[in-house]
Amino acid sequence: MLEFPRWKYVVILLVVVLSVLYALPNAFQKDPSVQIAKNRPAAVVDEALVQRVEGLLKEASITPKSVEVEGDHLIVRLDDAQQQTRASDALRPALGDDFTTALNLVPTTPAWLEGLRAKPMSLGLDLQGGVHFMMQVDQNAALEKRIDAYVDAIRLGLREQSVVYTAVNRRPDHSIEVVLSPTADVAKARQTIATSAGDLFGSGGMMGASPIIDVAGNRISVRLPESEFARIATDAIEQNRHVISNRINAIGVAEPVLQRQGDDRLVIQLPGLQDTAEAKRLIGAAATLEFRAVTGDEARAAAALADGNIPADSRIYYNDAGQPLLLSRRVLASGEDLVNAVPGPTSPACLRSRSRSTPPVASACSTTRSRTSATASASSTPSASRR
Repeated sequence: MLEFPRWKYVVILLVVVLSVLYALPNAFQKDPSVQIAKNRPAAVVDEALVQRVEGLLKEASITPKSVEVEGDHLIVRLDDAQQQTRASDALRPALGDDFTTALNLVPTTPAWLEGLRAKPMSLGLDLQGGVHFMMQVDQNAALEKRIDAYVDAIRLGLREQSVVYTAVNRRPDHSIEVVLSPTADVAKARQTIATSAGDLFGSGGMMGASPIIDVAGNRISVRLPESEFARIATDAIEQNRHVISNRINAIGVAEPVLQRQGDDRLVIQLPGLQDTAEAKRLIGAAATLEFRAVTGDEARAAAALADGNIPADSRIYYNDAGQPLLLSRRVLASGEDLVNAVPGPTSPACLRSRSRSTPPVASACSTTRSRTSATASASSTPSASRR
């Protein structure tokens, strides 16, 4: 008969006990819930919001299990899916655009198990359902926008250098043709075009790349190298991926999947999320970027807000800290005017942006406040399915 030392039996027993203990959270069913997150910097998730939500649910004759603040979100736990839908329908219009509401499933792990850092295993779409998105990035739109930026930069450069031209056109093969006046200095025009187009190459972070310029009489042809086309396509994908990642993090889904598929597609999986329409609205919403001049500091904005005397040419906006600001109603520049943006080397509070507007470089530094939201340079078309 084989005999083993007693310490081995103790180790085996300890491993079994720990395995059962840390597997226990998976035995507790998840609660249907409504997850509320702030959608604007001025919105605050606090006890005041808890009381407001409880009042709205009471008016709708809904009795939740609990209404608690968990991190940056407010979680409303309910008894069943029917109550979950009713609660979402009651809260969403009342909270407005300041908050986002999403249907989700939250674990019911007891506090003593959470104290031991025992958590339920995160299940994928095949085991608990959720939302699956396939988004296709319109790379042709991104390429056309960049070619238009080269055309505008070349026109501006020729005007600034007093080089007379009759046309600057974009060809179907994505090349640019410049037709000069018979009296124009071709060598000067070629140098100006190389400088103007080269500035846009530099703004994109390409080192050593340069446009291909051919001269035939008074016609100059500008072609982009294949490396530039590849960079534009890659930038379109990565910018959309970064924006979508930020939006997914705002929803608060546990272990989401965001990965690239092929050359122009992004796959998004949100396990446990039940509200397909809301998820599609949050992820596929069009974002805006606006630069506005500051017309009053925090003190002046607070005074105008208190007495209701807001200047006719200004509007009240709020910064990330929730403080009011007076900004001009006139938009200095928007996202449609920007081609690319890079952080300035001289000041962390300054953003240097390459623009298609009249000035070749637009700057927004610490003297100018801007109201911004995440944006991507290429449009994307989402298609969603629910499992």
